[in-house]
Formats: sequence, structure tokens, C-alpha cells
Amino acid sequence: MVVRIVRSADGGGWRLTRREFLKAISAGAALTALASVANTVEKGKAVLSFLSSTREHRIARNATSYWGSIVSYDRVARSTCAGNCTQACGWLAYIRGKTIIGLQQAADYDAYDKVMGKYYNPRGCARGASFVRYIYGPTRILFPYKRVGPRGSGKFKRITWEQALQEIASKIIDIVVDESRKTGGKDAGEVIVFFSPIPAFSYVSAGAGYRLANLLGASGPLSFYDWYCDLPPGEPITWGTQTEESEEADWLNAKLIVVWGANVAESRIAAAHFLAEAKYRGTKIVYVGTDYNATARLADEFISVKPGTDAALVLAMVKYIIDKKLYDEEYVKTYTDLPILVREDNKKFLRESDLKEGGSPFKVYMWDAKTNKPVVAPGCMGDDRDLDYRKYGIEPVLDGEWEVTLKDGRRVKVKTVFRLLKEKLATLTPEKAEKITGVPAEKIKRLAEEIAKTKPTMFIEGGGTNHWYNNDLNNRSMILLLAITGNIGYSGAGFNQYTGQYKVWLKGLGKYGRILKTRPQNTTLFVWVHYYTELWRLGKTLDEIVRDIEAGRLRKLPGPLPGKFEEPVSADPRDERGYRNYLILKSLAKGWVPLYPKPPRRPRAMIIWRGNFLNQAKGGFKVLEWFSDPKKLELIVVIDFRMCTTALFADYILPAATWYEKFDIETTPMHVYIQALNEVVPPLGEAKPDFYVFKELAKAIAEEAKRRGGVRFYDTKYKITRDYSKIYEEFIDARCKENPYF
Repeated sequence: MVVRIVRSADGGGWRLTRREFLKAISAGAALTALASVANTVEKGKAVLSFLSSTREHRIARNATSYWGSIVSYDRVARSTCAGNCTQACGWLAYIRGKTIIGLQQAADYDAYDKVMGKYYNPRGCARGASFVRYIYGPTRILFPYKRVGPRGSGKFKRITWEQALQEIASKIIDIVVDESRKTGGKDAGEVIVFFSPIPAFSYVSAGAGYRLANLLGASGPLSFYDWYCDLPPGEPITWGTQTEESEEADWLNAKLIVVWGANVAESRIAAAHFLAEAKYRGTKIVYVGTDYNATARLADEFISVKPGTDAALVLAMVKYIIDKKLYDEEYVKTYTDLPILVREDNKKFLRESDLKEGGSPFKVYMWDAKTNKPVVAPGCMGDDRDLDYRKYGIEPVLDGEWEVTLKDGRRVKVKTVFRLLKEKLATLTPEKAEKITGVPAEKIKRLAEEIAKTKPTMFIEGGGTNHWYNNDLNNRSMILLLAITGNIGYSGAGFNQYTGQYKVWLKGLGKYGRILKTRPQNTTLFVWVHYYTELWRLGKTLDEIVRDIEAGRLRKLPGPLPGKFEEPVSADPRDERGYRNYLILKSLAKGWVPLYPKPPRRPRAMIIWRGNFLNQAKGGFKVLEWFSDPKKLELIVVIDFRMCTTALFADYILPAATWYEKFDIETTPMHVYIQALNEVVPPLGEAKPDFYVFKELAKAIAEEAKRRGGVRFYDTKYKITRDYSKIYEEFIDARCKENPYF
């Protein structure tokens, strides 16, 4: 085959046309040359090795020139991938001029952590490597846009930053002034609602929005874990913290890993190698899930469970372990509440305040075999001793029931939590669980024995098991199984669910971001009240709605489909759905769960950043109805770097900088490193960092408020007067009351 090589226009050497080069590849002549180029390209300059063939030499030289011009770069800078996968991987950006031409894993964790060394290297996945396609791709938002067609039509026109900020500020003030008139000058800002997901992947960006929400007296930030439904609610219920997991390197210390509904190989790609390395060390991996996926392929055993039956499977193993006395009795007596006594009359723990005048309501009891009496459990709240009961001459009885005399002379029966658990699980045999879960009884027994006899054993639980109404029971039953086998609190053990408790809580988020001084609330409940059932249509307060339900005057809520289907409400427990709805409304009326704004008021505007609200919407058709109707949601502002579903329904889209175009801070539950996002290239087009956007919006609101002679209302929650004309001064902390940073 003949390849045409021509002299370059500047006379500086020979070049190979791309067409001819590709022809050469197809002929196989350039394969050796390409390998040579790949091995010898350094900082964009090819170093040619001597090749035996003159023909191959010419091809190699010109191929190097061609590909070298594509991959050449001026400098390398480090940043961090800040996607909502919580993996927080460091990346090196290769930059030519003001453009990132490629990304490579930083693989530099050993430089900062001599203990773990290179275990976390290289860290990064193909998704992170391809992020440049978002930066320079067709969905990138480069300029401010204003909607000119119906919501959702995708019809926008480009406008200036000045126009966008001024019009948004004016609309916010229009809404607040009108709301203040309706409410008598109270809490008018609550009808403006802020939403953004996990703060930990960019604290500064999140905190900027939280700060403005606080200064406006707005509602939010709306929550995100319940919206995605991946947070394990059984954890805060059981041990009082959001989650409590090990860093992923601790997987190497386990002898048995049960991966339950977590597709690590696809959703935690940077961490997946720890599973493979654990196997090399002899760790057995069992995958429990509904489908055979990429992670199941890594496992030694795959157990297919029917969707939503996880708790039944786990509790059947708990029963089997108890019946066979495979539990860790010493651990259970020391670290769990299973030996604690419960009153049979009111189903509450027996407390010191039940037995003696002036007794502590926090001190609980266990039954002592030595004295045959109830004694205060060592280390419980209100007791200064540690948990070592033997040190205090106590021998707790794990399984039993007795009668005790209360301070008023009454005799009541008490049982240990362990006894109550046995009674609760009495009929849930592995054979019965097989019919519920589809998992053979013998397999249930074998896995139970493995967990009981193997230490340390850990669970890696995923969001899949949390996408159920009974998700708290899924979590709590798994924690129970690990607790009775002594597999919590040790390296290589524990219940690990990597969607929260971001290891490092940056105090500045509360202080400067003011998240602790905003109006945070549950998004799912917010949507149910305002968008789905539309309680505001009743024109009544929550207290009035509850009284109407209890009096039988209200039997249906206005939504979701008036005239076709309205949610039932009833104070009668026999009406299961209606009673559940009544209890929800009662909890709101009593303030047990926060809600802003409260009926008969409704949300009138939403500001959304760092997330795609519509993509995860529950009651989606009603949410879409609201987002489509400017008479319901009068203003929607989306701050994003790419066009997403929510942005299509926005009135204004503001272009945000990506995590390679701004400074920020990121943490994660998966490893211990705090990492910086850095501006390695200037923001593309007219994109701005989120902090800048909120700062300038605060300035525009303040200026508009001053132009109108001042906008004020009283905030009943924080008992202060909100003055919108001073918002910018407070946002930047002009008087340096908080920190010079602002």
C-alpha cells in the first residue's frame, strides 16, 4: 500500500494526512509506530526511537506529530470529582491554554497518608474521566436564560446576568410583599423554597444557598435523602446517628462480607477493588439482592431474595441463631439492650423513676441472677459506670420474666427485651421465611451459621433495600443480626451504608452557611402536603383540619385528583389509609415534624441548585403539574452547569461553574480525606461559581428592596425582623461579625 506523506506548509517537516494515516492503520503498518508513540509521548512532545525500517520511521514520525498536537498540554492541576456518588476522587486535569484536554486519576493519597499508603490509589472511574464531555458538551449551560415559551417547552432566550438577577430579585420581592400583605407582615419569606442535595460534595456552594435562604426567611433547604430514598432510617432509630460506617479500606479486615442490595461495582466503582482484594485475602463475599449484577459476579455466593422481603429473611436468621444458641452472649449482655427489663403494662423500659420517689427517668434495669433482683444497668444514661457489669458484681439474666413492685405499691410483670424478641419471632422459621422470600430454608440456616461463627462479619447495604415503605425494618433487622453475633464496633465488622454521616462535619456550614438557622424540612412530606394533596385549598390551619377529621366533617383531602381520587382521612384506626393520613396531619399540627409554609399558605417560588429535583420526584405527576403551572409556582430558578429535566421547566436558568472551574471543599463517608475542588480553568462562557451567584442575587434583592423604600416582615420562628435592604451586607458579613471570609 502506498501512503502519501507531504511537507508541512511552514516547511518545518513532513506530515501525514489523517486519511492516509488511517489507511496505514488499516493495513497494519502503523501499529508498531502507535505503540511507540504511546510509550514515548511526554508533555506533548514525541521522542522517536530508531526504527529499523525507513518506511516505519516516516510513519512513526508523522503519526507522533499528529497525535502529539492533540494530546499536548501546558500544565497539570489537581481538583476533585464532586459527583453525587460520594466517592470524592482526586483527579489531575491536563490543560492546554484554558481548556482541559484530558483527566487522569491523581493517585497521590500515599503522599498524605503514610498509614494506608497506596491502598486508595489510583481512585477514579470512567465516569469521572469522561466529565470533560459535560464541561464542553452540548448540554452545558453557558449563559443566563429566560423562558419565552410554556414551561417544559425548552424555549428560552439568552439574557445578561444583570437582567437575570434584577428580574429574579424583583419577582421574589413581588411575591414576598404580596404574601406579607396577606399574612399581616409575618413569615412572608416562607413561600420561597430552596432545594439542593448533599452539602458534602461542595460545602461552599451548598452553604452559599443556605445562607441566602436564612437571610430571606425562606423555606428549606428541603431534604434530599428521603427524596432519593437511600438513607437508612433504621440507623438513627437504632443508635442515634445518621449513619455509622467504616471507611472502605476496612473491607480488607473482614472475614465475611455480606453485600445486601448494594451494587458496589457500578455505583461505587472507585471502591470496588477493595472487594476483589478482600477475596485475595481469603474473605468470603455473599451477595444478597433481587438481581444478578456486576457486584454479584464478584461474590462467592449469590442469594436471590424477593423484592421487599429483606427483613423477613434477616429475622428468620436471627430466630435460627437464637434457637441454636449461636449468639454472642457476652457481647449481647454488655453492649445491647436485650437484657433490659420492659414493663408488660405499658411496654416501656422499667426505670428508676418507676421504683422510687425522685428516681431518674433515664436509669433502666436488668435482672441480676446473683441477687435475684432488678439492678440499674451499668453505663446507661444517668449512670456514670462503664459497661463492664462483671466489675460491679452483676450477672445479667438474658431470658426471663418476673414481677416487680412499683413505688405506688402496684405489682407489674417485666420481661427482658430478649424474651420479647423471642416471642415476636416465634413463628418466623426459616421454612416460613422461604415462602415469603423465595430463599431456601437450608440456605437461610447456612448463612445464619456462617454469620454467627465468622468474626469479623460486615454488611455493606445499599439504597435498594431502602426503597420500601418498611425500609426502617430492613435496616434495624440487619443491625440486630450483627449485634447478636457480636459484629458491631470492631474493625472489619459493622453495618455500612455509604449515604451519609460524612465523617467530617464542617462547623462553618452551620455557622456561616447558617443551615442550623434555616427552615429545613422533609421534601417528601413537603410535596405530599403542598403539591400532592394540596391542603392549602381547604383554607384552614393544620389544627382546624385535624379537628374537622376528628369530628367527622372532613373525610377526603383535596388531592391528588379532585373528583377522581382524593386521599382519605379518618380518626378511626380501622380505616388504615385514612388513619395513616390523619396521623401525619396530627404530627404536623403538633409540630412534631417541621413544615413550611403551613396551610392555608402554599409555596410560590423555588430556587434549585446542585441537583435535579424533578428527576427523583415522588408523586411525580402532581409535581410536574405544579412545575408546569406559573399560577401555582410563580417563579422557578435553576442554577446548574447542564440542561436537565428541572431546568426545562425553569423561568430562569443561571449557568454554574463545574468542579474544575471553582474552589470548594468535599468530604465523604468512604474515606478520611478532605479534598479541595480547584479552579484549574476559568468557567466556560459566562458560568459563575454558586457562591458568586448567591452573593450577586443577594445584592440584587437588597438593591431592589432599597429602590422600593424597604421590604420588611417579622420572622416568628427566629423572632427577628427581616430587612431585605440589608441582605447583601449580611451575606458578605460587611461588619465582619462572623468571619472576614465573607
